[in-house]
Parts: sequence; C-alpha cells; structure tokens
Amino acid sequence: RPQAILFDWDNTLVASMNMICNAVNNTLEKLNKHLLSYEQVYQSTHQSPRDTFIEVFGADAPEAMVIFYEFIHATPMEKRFDPLPGAQVALEKIKQAGIPMGVVSNKQAATLRAEIDFIVWQDYFHTVIGSGDAEADKPSPAPLNLALERMSLKASPNIWFIGDSPVDWAAAQQSGCRPFSIHVASVDPAIFHFNDLHHMAEIIDFS
Repeated sequence: RPQAILFDWDNTLVASMNMICNAVNNTLEKLNKHLLSYEQVYQSTHQSPRDTFIEVFGADAPEAMVIFYEFIHATPMEKRFDPLPGAQVALEKIKQAGIPMGVVSNKQAATLRAEIDFIVWQDYFHTVIGSGDAEADKPSPAPLNLALERMSLKASPNIWFIGDSPVDWAAAQQSGCRPFSIHVASVDPAIFHFNDLHHMAEIIDFS
C-alpha cells in the first residue's frame, strides 16, 4: 500500500499524443521545417516544451512556443485528449482508500489545470504541478519535490510516481520516490511495470 501516488498526465492518465503530434507538426510547418512522424514526436516530447523547443528550434524557440500553444488553445478541449481506459475507476478507488494523489507533468501548468478541470478530476488530486511551477521540469526531481512539499510529505519508496517515459522514472529516482512504468515498460528491470491502469488498480493494496 503506497503512502501517496503521483502521476504523470499525458499518456499516463489521458491519451493526448495525436493532439501533441498535430501541434508539433503545425509549428514545424509554419517555421518551414521538416515534419516528424508520430514516433519521433513521442520520443521528443517527454521533456517540457521549455526544454525541448530550445533543442529543436534553436533561436526560433520563443516563436515556436507561441505557435504551438496557439494551436492547442484553438482546439476545443473535448478534441485535445481522452481519459485512458480505467483511469477514473482507478482514481476513484485510490481516493476512497484514502491514499492522497497528485499530478506532476511537463505540460504547461495553466493548460494542465484547465484539462483536469474540464473532466472534473480536480477533487482527486491534492496538488497539480505543471511546467513552470518548479525551478526545473522533469527529469529534474524539482517538480516532484514541490508536489511533496505541498502535500506535506517526504520522499520515500512508499511514495509512488507512475509515468510512461524515462524522464518520469529518472525524476522519481532522483527524488527518492519509487518509479513505476505504465503502458511503456522501462528497460530497467528494477522499475516495476503496469500494463495499464486496470493492472495498476489490481496491484494496489486498498485495505
């Protein structure tokens, strides 16, 4: 039984890669750069835009950021993402068991909170940390440490951090929390893997 559970957001609790891929390629097209495949976008967007865009766009990073978020904010919320199968059932079980939860994402903080509010999940989470809230984004442990501070908790292996990418697992390890992979398995055999949210809910001790 975990003391608390922190979740990544995109592709952990919600499916949003189609939206992200469209936003990235719209930005690349407007800046006359080569488009990326779905897999290339997936691999390049685990880090936050404020980190990734500097690598991808160089001096055009500020303009690229504006174009990227203009595209996202112009898209109706119901078309941006969908809750992954089993997500709300799992969150409800965890809440009823009295296990506190939070979200730590590399998505822009205001956009992240707006998405959580849209599907009325805000009551599940004691804190929500997005890009820009902490001094650095994942894989830095800073956003996890900030989440724990706001939850009045201390990092330990009894705090689970569940995410779909290496930046999630690295942030958890550096903070002193226990990393769990979901949907996408880690190559590190020491990181326990959940096949999906149904599997995660079966493993947790709710007693």
